[in-house]
Amino acid sequence: MAKMEYAAVVQVICVNEEYSWKQARWTLYTGDLNAARVFGPNPGVESISLTVESKELEKMKKELGEIQGKYVSLKGHRRLANQRKQERNFVQSAEECVRILDEWTDGDQDCHYLASTALELVNKAGSHGWETTGQIPGYPGPTGITMMRRRIE
Repeated sequence: MAKMEYAAVVQVICVNEEYSWKQARWTLYTGDLNAARVFGPNPGVESISLTVESKELEKMKKELGEIQGKYVSLKGHRRLANQRKQERNFVQSAEECVRILDEWTDGDQDCHYLASTALELVNKAGSHGWETTGQIPGYPGPTGITMMRRRIE
């Protein structure tokens, strides 16, 4: 008998706490889902949090700390220039977070693939042998959480 691996199509909220940065993506998730959402009165897609980190973001955070430390003592046009450096740092950090997500490959063992839309995720997973199988059962009625499976050899 063939062995199968199952996963749920869920939305992940990718976050970087240092920059208060957030972006939603879709993934195939094999971890535990919140039972209240699966069996509760408001069924729907479960939302999971995924932390986005890198050495480059750590370097930017350190630079931001240095910039912010100088900001209080500066006046006039020097203060404005310092503020612009802070803004550039935030923009660069957001771009770095998006780059990490775009290049992301199964970094978290419970998450397979990342995509901007649910349909993009299903197509990406389908090209790697995953197929949709229906929804996670709930009581009463369906949960609205799509399941996918693939054959494990």
